[in-house]
Amino acid sequence: MDYREKRYLKKLVFGDNKTNFTTTQYCKLAKINRNSFYQKYISTAGFFLNILERDLLSCTFGTDDADCSMALENMLKMVYKEWKLYFWIYQKTKHEEHQMMKAQLIGVMKKIISEYANEMNGISNKNLKKVAEGIYDHLLSLILHNCKKSFLDAYSSLESYIPEIEGHRCSYFYKK
Repeated sequence: MDYREKRYLKKLVFGDNKTNFTTTQYCKLAKINRNSFYQKYISTAGFFLNILERDLLSCTFGTDDADCSMALENMLKMVYKEWKLYFWIYQKTKHEEHQMMKAQLIGVMKKIISEYANEMNGISNKNLKKVAEGIYDHLLSLILHNCKKSFLDAYSSLESYIPEIEGHRCSYFYKK
């Protein structure tokens, strides 16, 4: 899903006149003033986080309340489609910002997973964070390695989390 903020960011960093991202350039392109930008996002990392959160949440649109596999597949499709942008964001942010973004994105994933799990009387709160972190780590690894892993192999890795999300107690996590 390309919404205005993402479209403008992509135009700045991947368009015909590729440039380094600056808040001033973005604001000029988006026709907003810098004060409005910083009121809404606080920092450029906040701006990038907003884009990542919106993409993550868009993966659940149109999926059945009990179909977590479809949401995971949509997340994977989004990563394969947008990995260059996500990799660029990763390169442009500092370690502290990575940690902040990771915590926020894992929080969004926990919310998404818990919605599916509640529908199925699934995952315990104890394992929710572990599953969300595992999914995040898989997706980040794909981004950092230029999505060289085949889609089916990547999906198979993510699919291993579904029994845990659905509440099957003989899951992969209890065998470790």
